[in-house]
Amino acid sequence: MDSGVLGSRLLEAIASSARLGCAGLAVVLSAGCTEPPLTRASSPASSVHPAPTSGAAKDTGPEVVAEAPAAAKASAADASAAASSSTAPSTPEEKLEAKTVKVPRDKHVFVLPGAPGTKQVFIYLHGRCGDPLAFMSWATVAWKHGTTVSFEGDEKCDGGRTKWSADTVSLDKRITKALDTVQHELGLTFDADRRLVIGYSAGAIRGEALATRYSERYPRVVLIGGPRAPRPESMRHTEAILLMAGQLDVRKPLSDAADDMVKAGRHARFIMIPHARHGEYGPEAIDTMEEALSWALDSPRADEPTKTAHASP
Repeated sequence: MDSGVLGSRLLEAIASSARLGCAGLAVVLSAGCTEPPLTRASSPASSVHPAPTSGAAKDTGPEVVAEAPAAAKASAADASAAASSSTAPSTPEEKLEAKTVKVPRDKHVFVLPGAPGTKQVFIYLHGRCGDPLAFMSWATVAWKHGTTVSFEGDEKCDGGRTKWSADTVSLDKRITKALDTVQHELGLTFDADRRLVIGYSAGAIRGEALATRYSERYPRVVLIGGPRAPRPESMRHTEAILLMAGQLDVRKPLSDAADDMVKAGRHARFIMIPHARHGEYGPEAIDTMEEALSWALDSPRADEPTKTAHASP
C-alpha cells in the first residue's frame, strides 16, 4: 500500500478513536488497546448485542446491532442448561453479558444479571434517543451490586432509537411486567418491590416522575445529567436522591438542587462525573459509578431518616 495512503488511513483511524474510544481504534489498527472487552450481550430468547468497551461510552453512543443466536437449533434442554450456567458469572473477571429478554406485547429489555446472592434490581432509563446499553461501560459495578434491567422508550426516534413520553403510569406498568418476565425467563431472584432507578438526561426526568408518584417502589434514585433540576415538590418521600452531571456538562443547577434538598433535611447528594460531557460517563466511569451506587444503596431506609452533607468533587 502507498505510504501516503497508509498515513492518511492512520490519521483517519486516530480521529475515529476520539469518537469511538479504544475499541474503535483497535478495530482499525488491531493493536495498542489494553482495555478488556466488557461483553457481548446474549440471551436464549433473543438476539446478541455488542456492549460498549470504554469507560467513556456515551448514553448517545453507537446504535446497537443485532445478530442471530449461534445455537438457534439447540434442544430446549441444552438451551435451558446454557442459560442457567451463564445467567450470573461468579466473578467480575468472567464475561458479563447483557441479555435480551422478550416481554409479551411490549418491547424487549436488556438484562445484566447480578452477582450470585444479590437482590437489588436497577432500572436503567436512557436519554432521549440514547443507548440502552450505555450502562455497560460500568458493567462490573452494576454486576457487583445487583441485576440491571434497561428499558427502551415508548416513542420512536429517527434512526431506530427511542425516546420517552410523559406517561408515568404506563412506564411503571411496563417495568413491573418486565421484571416479572425477567425473573421467570432467566430464573433470577431479586426484590422487585424496591427498585433503584438510574436515569440519564431525559431518563432522569422519567426517574424523578416514578419516584414522586410511586415512592414505595422507587425509594432511591440516581439522576444523571438531567436537563433541569428536580422540582422542589417532587420526590418528597424518596429515601436517597443522588444527582450527577459531567465535569464538562451544565452542573450548577443540579449541584444547587442537591444543596437545597440537604438544607431541607432530605437525604441527597451531588457527584460530578470527571472529564465527561453530556451523554458520557467519562474515563473514570467504574470508580464514579461505584461511589454513586454504594452511596445510594448504603443510604438509610425511610424509617431511619438522616441528613447528608453535600459532598461534591
